Amino acid sequence: MFEKFFGDFKNDFWIISALEYNDARSSNNRYFYYFQEYRLGKRLGFFLPHSQEYEELDDWEEFTPYESLILTFDSDLYMPFAKVMLDMVFNLVVGQTFFLINPKLQIAVYPHDDASFGIIALNEDPTTGVEFLKFCEQDPRFEVYFKDGVLEDYERRKAQFSEATQWNFPKEWHRSPSFFNDRQTHRRKEMELIKEKIKKNTL
Repeated sequence: MFEKFFGDFKNDFWIISALEYNDARSSNNRYFYYFQEYRLGKRLGFFLPHSQEYEELDDWEEFTPYESLILTFDSDLYMPFAKVMLDMVFNLVVGQTFFLINPKLQIAVYPHDDASFGIIALNEDPTTGVEFLKFCEQDPRFEVYFKDGVLEDYERRKAQFSEATQWNFPKEWHRSPSFFNDRQTHRRKEMELIKEKIKKNTL
């Protein structure tokens, strides 16, 4: 679902993660679907050896040692490693600190538990995240939950966009995943269009 929706923006994602591995957690490694990718992640240092420091943390989700944070910019690696995490979390993979960041779309996507995604808007606009989750909702295997107020905000912005398109904005301004991301640019173009319409007495 992720690759289908964000395929055109694949090269715009990068990873910040803090994952460890513990081979002693399972004796049935051959049953994991992404075991070869898991071995690659260990070899490249994407998955770090499990440390005593992690064992001693009461809640590592609230406090991740900075020495464990890893940045990955290779777009060919982030999906295989995300699948490894979903396949092996709570087993060979220790931890759930894994965020796919897309500055262009202003979102952060994070796989968690063993079969799900969460999404965070990095600005005030939830549009891209809502549309991704609505896309996932088309698959009956997914259950989608929205934070209170998010859908109301999305519908309000959608209505504003619908009103804007009735003013015959140029096609290149029409809806795209990053339409509202550069808010200042959009507002500037909007004001320029309004001024032109005022000059032509078309408002």
